[in-house]
Amino acid sequence: MKFLLSFIWVLVLSGCGDECENAVNYYKNQRVNLILKKIPIQGRSFTLYGVSPVTGRDEKYYDSGGSWGIYYKKYLEKGDTIVKREGELKIWIHKKDTVLVIPFKCHGITYE
Repeated sequence: MKFLLSFIWVLVLSGCGDECENAVNYYKNQRVNLILKKIPIQGRSFTLYGVSPVTGRDEKYYDSGGSWGIYYKKYLEKGDTIVKREGELKIWIHKKDTVLVIPFKCHGITYE
């Protein structure tokens, strides 16, 4: 199923229309809230493994290689809480002593 979704995502980005608008629509619907258990392996696509701070259950978030991960992946450390609210185009990385807020960017344009 994840392969199919990734394949569809690639088709959407490579099809007609504005790829940034397609990416905005994709990421706007995403939601993440987890405490990171391990650092994602380097690469364009990656999976975040962690624990939900709400339920205490293991969860994962898969990024199929879209452009947003390039901006925030380098800041991730084990133990960080990653929050992305549905309908918003910002990701929050809660660290022990600070919170990073990273907006979605595409081709040098910041979307909010």
